[in-house]
Amino acid sequence: MSETVIDINNISELEHAFAEDFGTPVFPVLANHYLKNKEMKRSRKVCELGLEHNPHNSDGKFILAKLNLYENKLMNGEQLLKQVVDENPVHINGLRILIEVMRSLNRSPNSIKIYIQKILHILPDDEDSLTLLALIDNSSELAVETSPPVAPDKKNKSTSSSKMSTPKKETQTKSVVSPPEYRVFDVGMGMATFTMVAVLKSQKNYRQALAVLGRLEEKGVDVKRITTERAELEKLLSAE
Repeated sequence: MSETVIDINNISELEHAFAEDFGTPVFPVLANHYLKNKEMKRSRKVCELGLEHNPHNSDGKFILAKLNLYENKLMNGEQLLKQVVDENPVHINGLRILIEVMRSLNRSPNSIKIYIQKILHILPDDEDSLTLLALIDNSSELAVETSPPVAPDKKNKSTSSSKMSTPKKETQTKSVVSPPEYRVFDVGMGMATFTMVAVLKSQKNYRQALAVLGRLEEKGVDVKRITTERAELEKLLSAE
């Protein structure tokens, strides 16, 4: 008795296989087809049913994580991506996207570095990871250097400030200082994905999203989609 060979590019065949067995190993492929066609509800339903019957399918979790990111549910996406890379330590795409999501959520540099090191353990010469690691280390050093010194006589200062109103004004003036609003970081080729564009767009970081699109353009992937995304981002920027 020969096994049925499923054409993974044929949605009808995938749907038939899924209807016969919700836990079929190809359910993530079907969910990904729906995701590409922007049928988010169908994609989510396939992922959720598939994972109910096949809970350790890391590819299914990866698609579900991407769905959450597209829907701006970054923390849900982060948790799923952590499961993906725990179950499949060589899931490079999962690691790359997780790192960027953690950066978007302002996770601690040390937490982010753990996942960068995981990539470097697999790909020791990965330029994107090495660059990002250096960027994080430099940012940490800069934060230490520029942090204000702790006042040695805190008690006396707090007592005198209660008697005088001028120190309050000084404090208010200092609090106005903020980091640059539109700082755009260079994005490595490996980090540039449409999923990352969606994450940045959901965070209203439109300029950084345009930078990622520029990298995707260099890769030569899906020119039509890049044009559409760029037009939408430029429209959003002009509305700010």
